Amino acid sequence: MHLIDKTTGEKIEVEILEVKNSELRKINKSKQFGFDWEEVDGAIYKLVSKGSAEAIALMGMIVRPEFGFKYVEVTAIEKRKPVKGKPEYEEVAGRLLAFAARESFKHKLEGYVLLISKTDLRDFYEEYGFKSTTEEGVRMYSDTPNSRRLVTKFL
Repeated sequence: MHLIDKTTGEKIEVEILEVKNSELRKINKSKQFGFDWEEVDGAIYKLVSKGSAEAIALMGMIVRPEFGFKYVEVTAIEKRKPVKGKPEYEEVAGRLLAFAARESFKHKLEGYVLLISKTDLRDFYEEYGFKSTTEEGVRMYSDTPNSRRLVTKFL
């Protein structure tokens, strides 16, 4: 899996790793992210360049296999703030959303992924094939065919 540097066009190899609880305070103190990641529900994952521990982006995720749920919930997703001298990358969210979709398949949840979007991000998630469950577009989901497409395209 790779990302492309927006400035140079260079490809860098990346991976998604689970964040250890001991890392969360350091992430919050870095001021590179707006969320308080110690307060985000679920397991936290970070997108990093291979060989680096520094997060390019973070995602909170809960696997919900319980009766009546059967999906993976993305509780938060955030790309680090721009930092002078550090590259900016394309399609960062696509990698993390595809990871959530792959986890849904792995847990036999048919690829279903749910997230609660800020209303101003509805169009952004629609670009990744997410659909709204309500007119307001706050609760959004990825179904089986869309999740397969995400995994194929981004992972």
